[in-house]
Parts: sequence; C-alpha cells; structure tokens
Amino acid sequence: MEEMLVIFFMAPPSGSTNFLTHAPRSDMMSRDSLTLEPIGVIHSPYRDRAETPRQGRFSDQTSEIELFPAYARGLEGISRCTYLFVLWWGDQAERNILKVIPPGESVERGVFSTRSPARPNPIGLSLVRILSIEGRRIRVMWLDALDQTPLLDIKPYSPEIDNIEEVSGDTKEER
Repeated sequence: MEEMLVIFFMAPPSGSTNFLTHAPRSDMMSRDSLTLEPIGVIHSPYRDRAETPRQGRFSDQTSEIELFPAYARGLEGISRCTYLFVLWWGDQAERNILKVIPPGESVERGVFSTRSPARPNPIGLSLVRILSIEGRRIRVMWLDALDQTPLLDIKPYSPEIDNIEEVSGDTKEER
C-alpha cells in the first residue's frame, strides 16, 4: 500500500508574518497541514544512517528508484537525461535540530547553511547519474538515501540552468 505523508505546520512565532499568505489550492494544503504523497520508493544498499556516505558523490554504490504504477507515465522522456535531482523524505532524520557541526569543521552552524539530513523538514536532495532505466525502475549512482526511503520527486539536471560557472564553492566562511 502506498503511504501518504502529512506534514503539520507549527504556528509562526508571535508577531511574525504568517508564511501561508495564499488560500489553499486544494485539499492537499491548508493552513495547518501540507500533504505530500510519495511517488515511489528508493532501494539502496544503506540500511542505517551510519552506512550512508557523507555525500552520495563520494560513493560508487548503486541504488534503484522505483516509481509507483500511478506515476509511471511521468517517466516518459526521462531517457533523454543523464543526471537527475532526486528529492526524498528523510523519514529517519532528526527534526528538532537547528545547529550542527558539519563534517571536517569544528564550529557549529545553522542547519540551513549545511547539507545535514537533520532539519525541520528532512527533504533530501541528491544529484544522481542514471545507469539504466527499466520500466518504472531507474538504476542510479550517487544516491545517499536509506533503503525504503519515500521518493518525493525527480527533476532533470540541466547544465544550462543548474551549472553556475563563476561559483567554485558555496561554503565560504566569509561572504
């Protein structure tokens, strides 16, 4: 059976502007909740968080993205892609952490300035390379999600849009 994720928004701090300024578009969104429906599941060699690489690109392990049958038609044209962005739900991530110490660093930073999986909304983003496509299954490398992770979305990588040549790294200590 396909799962449904229901995410409840916390009320904004008193005195702040409400972050939902538009009326809900459908029964999928209200001022109190946002419903995300996984479109598939990720099959990976990683069974627990300690096994996952710091970043997927640091590993040559392969994983498989499996779309649920209801979303299979959305894969039409995917064979034109070499790389994909995969968005997934880190269902085992800690959600109450706002400051972390990134790997290789000694100073704590705000979670939004890092790629830590521990965050209020544990939406994972992985850039993956397609190895093969068979029906509703896409075999990829560089995916750092745990086995059985809910798949939220797939988007094509576009060198024209996603590559910013003048940026060599975006983790500089000073700006």
